[in-house]
Amino acid sequence: MISTTTSSAVSTMTLVSAMGLGAAVSGVGSAMLMGFLAAKELVPPQAGARLRRISRVVMVGIVPLTMTFIATVALKVAGILA
Repeated sequence: MISTTTSSAVSTMTLVSAMGLGAAVSGVGSAMLMGFLAAKELVPPQAGARLRRISRVVMVGIVPLTMTFIATVALKVAGILA
């Protein structure tokens, strides 16, 4: 499931970048990544079962957003160096 989500996120980001909407989507993706990371960090290790479940669900969103963020940064750096 995560590989499908990751593939979808990266291919969507590539398509959006080609259309010229990359800056807007990159900003939204970065904000979502920061929100997910903050939510993951705020859950204490000794939390109840419900909060631990939320923490695991948030992790599913963190992985593809991190890969998309890395791809965005790589494209920006490549554009600057080219």
